[in-house]
Amino acid sequence: MYLIAKSFYCRLAQIFLFIGLATGALAVFSQEPVITIIGADLALERNIRSHLDLGRVTCETELRRLNRNLPTIRQNTIRASRAIGYYHLELTATFSRTENCWELHIQIDPGEPVHISSLDVRVLSDDSLFADVLEHLPLASGDQLNHASYETIKSTLSSTAIETGFFEARFETSQLLLDLQENTAAVVIRFNPGPRFRFGTVEIEASDVLSDEFVSRYIDF
Repeated sequence: MYLIAKSFYCRLAQIFLFIGLATGALAVFSQEPVITIIGADLALERNIRSHLDLGRVTCETELRRLNRNLPTIRQNTIRASRAIGYYHLELTATFSRTENCWELHIQIDPGEPVHISSLDVRVLSDDSLFADVLEHLPLASGDQLNHASYETIKSTLSSTAIETGFFEARFETSQLLLDLQENTAAVVIRFNPGPRFRFGTVEIEASDVLSDEFVSRYIDF
């Protein structure tokens, strides 16, 4: 009985030793840099994180090399903030060593965001074909400025023009007018579809493999 108990406890000790070693190894391999952003709401924090590019750095990277990235980090943080309307941003960014790696600490004071004061989007001809686009614009007066939404308006107009046969469409005016003293932005877009292209006569060449009747089934215009 004594031998059985001793064997059992020895085996149990080996198991706990293995778990301890595995946990320690896992802790070593799971070391990661920490990026802390203070003062930003969730949307701004996500946008800043998506713009951060630290290059090829590891936990072993020296602090002085990490600090070389600070000017780029500041520029990318400002760019990310302005993309969603924060033009009065103030920030500090610092690196510090942690026990096993390093931390990037970004302190944000975003200031008041820019809002859309007016939205004037017009299609200069055949506007009925663009009615759905104009009725579902991703920006409206009073919204916080979002540059991606502004670009979406233009890209949607352009893609709709191509889909409906306006291959020479162009923007007569495409402006985002910022007034940073008033914290407002005015959108002015004039979109000229140009002439609409149409299909001409379709000629079907004789084929020994496919009959004219069969091919005609796939011509639906």
